[in-house]
Amino acid sequence: MAKSKRKNARTRVELRYYDIPQNESVLALLGQSWKRNYGHDVECLHFHNLMEIGICRKGVGVMQFEDIPEVPYEGGVVTILPRNVPHNTYTDGEGRIDFWEYLFVDVAAIIKEFGPQDIHTRQVLTDCINRTSRVLHRTEAPTLSAIVETVMSEMRGDGKAFRRDQVGNLTMALMYEIARLSPEVEQGRALAGGGQIAEALEYIHTHYAESLRIPQLAEVCGLSETHFRRLFFSALNMTPVDYINLVRIQQACELLRATDDSMEAIAQKIGFTTQSSFNRSFLRLVGKSPMRWKSAEENCVTNQTRYHITAHEGWR
Repeated sequence: MAKSKRKNARTRVELRYYDIPQNESVLALLGQSWKRNYGHDVECLHFHNLMEIGICRKGVGVMQFEDIPEVPYEGGVVTILPRNVPHNTYTDGEGRIDFWEYLFVDVAAIIKEFGPQDIHTRQVLTDCINRTSRVLHRTEAPTLSAIVETVMSEMRGDGKAFRRDQVGNLTMALMYEIARLSPEVEQGRALAGGGQIAEALEYIHTHYAESLRIPQLAEVCGLSETHFRRLFFSALNMTPVDYINLVRIQQACELLRATDDSMEAIAQKIGFTTQSSFNRSFLRLVGKSPMRWKSAEENCVTNQTRYHITAHEGWR
């Protein structure tokens, strides 16, 4: 990959949005379609709304992050990237093919359903996991690698009975292994976090149900409000308010799918002050009213490409 191309990658960041399928604990991207040349003709970094866990089956190249040198990879490498960490993968050579497979995990949801009951323990565990980014060879973490392989093996099946709970419990074991790699637990080869606005993105994900103000988010990042707004829009091609609404509507879809709560109750749970403002935001971003979407039993993410922002429905 030409150096100028990777240099340009630092100038823009895009969100690649994924959703966990119904009746599954994780999203697995597996198989022959993931044999490809990665990164060429891509001029930006990207981040996800979920944790990405990858295994390089075959290939040689580098991973690009913000503010740190390139990290080389080869077959046998395992990557652990929390949500909101900008990155990209570049195959070494335009004519070469790499083979990666991925798991995408909603860390908070897995810990809530399959983790410890104690709220404080959950929070400590979640914080450790969300601060742990690694690129390491499978021989450096054999237990972690074995669990990843087992989850992927389970997900290759045809939806066997009890798979959701089996995969959920295995993924919870994987979360414990990732937490053990946390800089607070083990001093090791940890990667830097995701740029100047990363703390604001994480704060939004954690506090979306509260009243969020832009000066508050700027303060979280240690920036002036004007500079924060400029950086945010430059990186994501959306305003902070747009991103807050995206996260809230994502959570609304989960509640619509999983509960029989009233629209008023859902609006309050996700941070909207009125049901009417919730309805307007949902219609604008998804293309249907919350009630119509719920009755149609559609998947929220199928409409994410309606956003006039650099938000994409992952790689398909």
